[in-house]
Amino acid sequence: MKILDFFDKKNLTIPNALSLFRICLIPVILFLFIKDNYWSTPVAIVLTVIAALTDILDGYLARKLNQVTELGKILDPLADKIAAAAIFIYLYLFRDFPFWLISMILLRDILLIIGALFVINKKDVVIPSNPIGKWTAGILFILFLVYIFNLDYFKQPFEIISGFMIVVSFTSYIISVIRIGKNSD
Repeated sequence: MKILDFFDKKNLTIPNALSLFRICLIPVILFLFIKDNYWSTPVAIVLTVIAALTDILDGYLARKLNQVTELGKILDPLADKIAAAAIFIYLYLFRDFPFWLISMILLRDILLIIGALFVINKKDVVIPSNPIGKWTAGILFILFLVYIFNLDYFKQPFEIISGFMIVVSFTSYIISVIRIGKNSD
């Protein structure tokens, strides 16, 4: 996929607009969380839930409206990774989120992006998101809520589950890359 393809008419779809909207919400959400007062935090939480719903909705609509695009296959997971990185960096800086876990999250996402760019460049194939990655995103979202609502009792269990799911999802991604490599040779 070339940069100019981004502006192709076939990419002007509702699902892609939802992914772009989600990316645009990220700085607003972060600003509101950092402001951290009686009105900004609840608004940030609502916007975060809206962002999460657009993540679910864009994939559903892409399939339902037959608007699956190569750009959408890139935009959707990219929006997820940008959002996760921003939110978990915020949690690390302002909410005592553990360094070991943010390191895992960021390292996995950086490696996934590098791997995806490599596969797109070498094989001209976009690796689609998979159910394990979606489950991992869901677990990380629950962990985010645990930290936002200061549910101390649930922090350690969800940290461990999240760490495990990060390893599993990364392994699943590596297996997908290997399969693509073998199938396209």
